[in-house]
Amino acid sequence: MSAKKIGALIVIGRTSRLNMYADGGELLKARISAELLETIFFKNTPLHDGAALIEDDLILAARCPLPVTDQLSLSPHLGMRHRAAIGMSEHTDAL
Repeated sequence: MSAKKIGALIVIGRTSRLNMYADGGELLKARISAELLETIFFKNTPLHDGAALIEDDLILAARCPLPVTDQLSLSPHLGMRHRAAIGMSEHTDAL
């Protein structure tokens, strides 16, 4: 995806359950594949905006909104994906 300049926000669950974050997105429960992840995050597709959640070896959901960090000391150059990634690390033990 990097070579194709496709941005992605992928959350991989560990012990924290991700169901509450899946509720705002599109439930998939699909087998993980590179092709499916590329399709999800391909620009202008219905699922590309938001995060994909991976849990129990499945893509649980896509197009999921995530909590953003409340930290005020972050660089103004960090966008919403970065702020959401930090927010998830503050709320869960997910990767």
